[in-house]
Amino acid sequence: CVCVCVVQPPVADVRTQLMYQQMDPTFVGLIFAYFNRNAYQHGNKLLATCFQAVDTDSGPQHSLIPLRIISLPNPARHVLSSRADIFSTLIQEECSHQQASRVGQRDPLCATFGQHLLGQRLCSLHATVGQPLLRSFQERFRRGQEQVQRLEARIALLQATLGPDDTTDDGL
Repeated sequence: CVCVCVVQPPVADVRTQLMYQQMDPTFVGLIFAYFNRNAYQHGNKLLATCFQAVDTDSGPQHSLIPLRIISLPNPARHVLSSRADIFSTLIQEECSHQQASRVGQRDPLCATFGQHLLGQRLCSLHATVGQPLLRSFQERFRRGQEQVQRLEARIALLQATLGPDDTTDDGL
């Protein structure tokens, strides 16, 4: 007997999805489910469901959307640059909001208070997004350095195994 599991979005998620789609009709919901298989099956199973909400007479219902996963040549680089872009965008949005709120404002006390609030929001962004982002970059850099050291040690071991007579460079 083969059982195919389809992750159905809960009613609350469908309602929330419908709210988001009212703001942006292209918004989609994603649900990921991770299952541990038993020792005999070896491995795990990850299911993903992509859906949008449809408002019907009987209430919001989900409509499944085909999900295609595209393999990128270097996904790590894409993920890291996306993280940095998000942080940059959040800072730009805060500064734009501050500039928009100052239009027509002549009271220096209000302007100073607005600058103070901007500083608080930017500090909060730094603490919640910037610091974890920096830590992830540092960790990735550290792992890269460890990999370089392992490879250099392996090269040295191979060169020692080959001996001095076998390490000639033929330009190949």
